[in-house]
Amino acid sequence: MANPQLGKSNLQPSLANAIIQARSSAGAMGSHGVQTKYLEDYIRHAYENIQGFPDSSSRIFTKSPGPELQRGRENHIIIYPGSFNPPHVGHTALLWHAYLNTDANTIAVMIFALRDELLASKDHVTNNKGKAFILSHYQRRQLWKDDVLGRFAWVFPSHDDDKLDLFMATIKRLAKADGFKVSFQILYGGDYISQKTSVEGLWGGDDNTCICSDVTQPMDFVPDDGGELLQLKGCDKWKTMKSESPEWTGKEEQIPRCWPCWPCWPCAKMRKVFPEGIHKNGSFSFGKSSFWYLSAVPYC
Repeated sequence: MANPQLGKSNLQPSLANAIIQARSSAGAMGSHGVQTKYLEDYIRHAYENIQGFPDSSSRIFTKSPGPELQRGRENHIIIYPGSFNPPHVGHTALLWHAYLNTDANTIAVMIFALRDELLASKDHVTNNKGKAFILSHYQRRQLWKDDVLGRFAWVFPSHDDDKLDLFMATIKRLAKADGFKVSFQILYGGDYISQKTSVEGLWGGDDNTCICSDVTQPMDFVPDDGGELLQLKGCDKWKTMKSESPEWTGKEEQIPRCWPCWPCWPCAKMRKVFPEGIHKNGSFSFGKSSFWYLSAVPYC
């Protein structure tokens, strides 16, 4: 299997952007003099404009204040669609990998569980009587709930494509009114993108761009020798991900001396999402078990 890697390719078609009137929220000055705004505020306001959505007072992220929009850059939000029947460790690993490694401007992930009717075309776990294990849309959403994951990711409360389209248009409109730029990119697992399946009907989000990775399973367009990705029919050429480093705004003695590098934006993201899990030797711990930066951030 090749080394885990992320790739981007342009796809057609994208969802049509809905244009609606929505109230804008005020900006805020961050602690380091950069004008920022919490993404959760925009999500709440967008929910208010969609009939049948949860009360806007409901918590979006598990830890306040959650991801921030920042002026002077394009703030990327990943949409992760799938059946998730049920969500498992492979789904979670792909989500973490994409969030940490896509780019420095990716601030959050929105999980989009597909409607129940689409589960019929998927393979399912069965019991000894051959009965398929199929969860409802509500159950599949609930199983994604996790304290650490919920600090940068949330589950969209509907399976309706039109509501998703409306939600994205609202977020972008509200953010633009406050001087922020937001774009959405789509994350697909290996069962959606391959040389054997057509990608022409896949939705690519803003700029028709999607993200995929072989971090959890082999992909037939990723050579075993780690060479260049093979071309997919109906897509533009693969683009190499640019490595960026965040500006360090803390005191010099606060910089963690982790191996093998610092600073890098995947580590900076992990440090922000789970600061209480950082050890002086450069490892993280979730509860009783520990793992190194390298295991969570393959490119670090």
